[in-house]
Amino acid sequence: MPTCRFFLLFSWCFWAINADAQCCCTNIVLQIPLDHLAWVHSDRAFEVKETRGQYTFHMTDKDSTDGRIDLLLDAGCGLRDIHLEITRRTTGERMTLAVLFVGFDGWHPGLRIPFRPGAFEVDLERMIGCAGLDRSWDRKADAVLVPSTDELTCGGCRLRVERDSLGVMLEPTDLWTGGCGAGSVEGDPNGKASYTGGQPTFLDALALQHAQGRQQSVPDGMTWSGFGQVGPTGSFYARMDREQTERVYALEMSLMHITGWRPAWVPDESAPEGRHPVSSMVRFTLKRP
Repeated sequence: MPTCRFFLLFSWCFWAINADAQCCCTNIVLQIPLDHLAWVHSDRAFEVKETRGQYTFHMTDKDSTDGRIDLLLDAGCGLRDIHLEITRRTTGERMTLAVLFVGFDGWHPGLRIPFRPGAFEVDLERMIGCAGLDRSWDRKADAVLVPSTDELTCGGCRLRVERDSLGVMLEPTDLWTGGCGAGSVEGDPNGKASYTGGQPTFLDALALQHAQGRQQSVPDGMTWSGFGQVGPTGSFYARMDREQTERVYALEMSLMHITGWRPAWVPDESAPEGRHPVSSMVRFTLKRP
């Protein structure tokens, strides 16, 4: 029965864009494959908890015979930064995983991340762009997908894109710290999003904006961090790693007006300069001396 419920939920996830559903009700299917010695006994050998996020994940499959842990991440609406901690109880090995994306009421691809001790981050927005997926994909118009597997280069890591009758599954195949994660203000040579000129130029742009009469929101002597989405045209939406107060909200709104973001890109022989821009996530810091 648990496995049956998982497949029903999995299918519903990919059909959600065609349903007359209320906002913020979709899920992202997250598969955590286990090595043979782990799952031959039971997936109860693993503890999974959310260390940061606005919503609670759901473990949907406790059948250890399929060699994986199946989770549903509530996509919610808006910018999301979900942190999971997966611990092997028998040895104490721990994997921490951050998943960054933009949640909305619609279709999301599945995500597969094999268990591996260490700290990792994945930028689901950039993976979607690398795979050439369209959020407005009509599941009804393409009810039976021809099974296929593609291997792509995605800004510093390799990405496997699997299509089958259930939908699309994305898996970074050479996951390493920083490889598939978000870009940063400082810049990155692997096609990630960044700010032209790096952190100093970004802070100068913020200071100029405040000098023009916008409210100063970062206290003197403080450093605040945040994350955001850089769109293909350089648009920017930010979320601070702070409690949502009026002051924090005003800062997030003011950051939208700062131009100069350089979008992430993927190779494309038919595009100008052999690349085309994609939506992606970035991390940044704000400082006040």
